[in-house]
Amino acid sequence: MAARHFAASLAACIVLALFVNAQQAKQEGEQCLLQRSRSKIRTHVSSTHSKDHAHDFVAVFGEIDLFKHKPLAWTTNVGQDFHDCSGSHFKTNYSGTRSGMVVKDGMILKVGHCAPNGTVPTVTQGISCQANATGCHMWCAPVWQSYHDTQDWGAFDERCRGWDGESVSNDAGCVKMGQIFTWARVELPQHKNHLALTYAITKNCTRWCSPLWVTIYDKNNWAKAYRWCVNRKDDWGMCDDEEVVSKGTWHDKAFDLSKFMQKHGYLAEEFVLELAVYSEFEDPEVMFNSLKLSHVNEDSSVITESGDEENCGSQPACGVEHQCCRKGNSEVEATCCPKAWSCCEDSCCPNYYNCTITDAGHTCKPPIEHVPLAPPALCSLA
Repeated sequence: MAARHFAASLAACIVLALFVNAQQAKQEGEQCLLQRSRSKIRTHVSSTHSKDHAHDFVAVFGEIDLFKHKPLAWTTNVGQDFHDCSGSHFKTNYSGTRSGMVVKDGMILKVGHCAPNGTVPTVTQGISCQANATGCHMWCAPVWQSYHDTQDWGAFDERCRGWDGESVSNDAGCVKMGQIFTWARVELPQHKNHLALTYAITKNCTRWCSPLWVTIYDKNNWAKAYRWCVNRKDDWGMCDDEEVVSKGTWHDKAFDLSKFMQKHGYLAEEFVLELAVYSEFEDPEVMFNSLKLSHVNEDSSVITESGDEENCGSQPACGVEHQCCRKGNSEVEATCCPKAWSCCEDSCCPNYYNCTITDAGHTCKPPIEHVPLAPPALCSLA
């Protein structure tokens, strides 16, 4: 009996090892393709690697340290030919002391003081208010929403969709954007929903700025994002959630990636994480001591009248903040949607949109009488 148990355990270990090695090979192969496609964007790879298979097991099934996990590489705009902002910094595996804060093997982000002086945020104003300005410049800046973008969200999606990772060298706007942004991005492993970081604002700012944006994007559509902003000054940046923290002390913060689904009505297949500093007039700086990704189980029980849990399409059940939208009584054509949204068969539809269902299918579109938004106050500053 003991021999049979030992043999079964040994077989299970072999299968697990093969699976982990296959996952690692797949991730490394995908990362090689990623780095080749982004040859024009500076890439920083953490130099702290572990060859212990236990580390690989944790990376696939448990918590991931985004500063030390081997297959991950950070990309940034600092140092590219079209970006010349003296004083901008982005460093991984950074160890040092800034404003009395000590970090070891962490990260530092700073935007240089290189935008034009004055009282009007001319760079921010120009990229937001010009007739054809758009926030889809993901090759050299974070994504934002210009006034032009707000007039036609469908066109905004089209402009942001399908980026293959290559730099767009003829984008003249990148020079201006490099004056007010420093950013760093990494593609997140799948099946994780909880981001925890420890950070410190080592140099704050007072106007038209934010020392820290934490943004997650849908890798397949960069117009779809969720952004947390820290210490934002003045109303700019497409912030979905924000808070004010003290300077010169460490802060522990947890981010729930399901916020993306609550905003957009669907769960992205792959997320990209971006850390960024925005500033028009000053040179704020932020340090990171820890950045970890994990999966946290949520209460996802959908109880039917019979008391049984009910699947919702490909998901076992919807979370407590969601509802299951079905096409008729279909068990397959179903999607978990935020409770604040409406169901349009098996699609999520904002409450103020119109859902139309025909024999050919369904559509969810904004009302025809929708009045375009007025230009923001930023555009009238002079």
